[in-house]
Amino acid sequence: MKKLIMLMLLVCGAFAMQAQPGNNDKRKPPTIEERTARAKKELNLSDKQAGKWKEIHEKYDKEIKAALNAKDREKRKTITDKLDAELNAILNKDQKKKFIELKKKRFKGRRPKGR
Repeated sequence: MKKLIMLMLLVCGAFAMQAQPGNNDKRKPPTIEERTARAKKELNLSDKQAGKWKEIHEKYDKEIKAALNAKDREKRKTITDKLDAELNAILNKDQKKKFIELKKKRFKGRRPKGR
């Protein structure tokens, strides 16, 4: 009888442990400051360019988040195209080339649209 009770407690404990909230291993998107610091390092941005980079991201941040929450891919693409155009406007020729390379590298391995 004691073994049966111990077994039942063990099973209940195992189920209770599985029900606990845990780290779902979901990565949080980088903050605007983190994106700016990364761009400054990888693209060799000047302080003035980095300031503009941050301003541009802040300008479009809420719109992009709203489109993501609404799962509206077309709207998100339109907004990110505008964002990229403004970002490209502050970059020099070499930085633009590197920016394109970084974007390709970032999206490499993702599933194509339409599966």
